[in-house]
Amino acid sequence: MDRTNEADLLHAMVRIPSVSGSEHALSGLLASRTSALGFRTPTDGADNVRGEVGGPD
Repeated sequence: MDRTNEADLLHAMVRIPSVSGSEHALSGLLASRTSALGFRTPTDGADNVRGEVGGPD
């Protein structure tokens, strides 16, 4: 990811309202962006997103 893409991602993130308990839109953005980079992006019930690469080992 280059600096322009990093800045674009940051701008997109801060434009999304994400007060406590309402983070779904932000987690969706992050999951989409990390998935496009080739990561698996599981989320949990609290809308936390993990970016995973490689095998389970």
